[in-house]
Amino acid sequence: MALPAPTLVQEGLHHAVSEGTVTVGAGNGQVSAIGLNELMILDITAFEYVIREDVGFQEQFYIFTKSLDGLITDVRLDAQEFNLDADGIPIEVRLRVDLTAVGDLYLLIESHHSAGR
Repeated sequence: MALPAPTLVQEGLHHAVSEGTVTVGAGNGQVSAIGLNELMILDITAFEYVIREDVGFQEQFYIFTKSLDGLITDVRLDAQEFNLDADGIPIEVRLRVDLTAVGDLYLLIESHHSAGR
């Protein structure tokens, strides 16, 4: 099973979490192969549209990760951080992942608190 789309933390507007296994495949939460600098895309529509449409959302977007088994050695934002909808609003985040095997990951996403205010 792929890493699931992040869900907002309880009563949160600016924080979302995802925890699961990063697997090989072509879907969201998956990488195309085991190795370095693999692209992984995650749906971020759990963040309300009004939050995602604020310019501060893209400029103040952070990820915090923890490999739960040591098989994922790095996760970072891609140079093109987001896939956008037809209106230019972020709908997916693009991450680059280094992994030595299929592994378990905890991911915390934060849109800084000033976004959407």
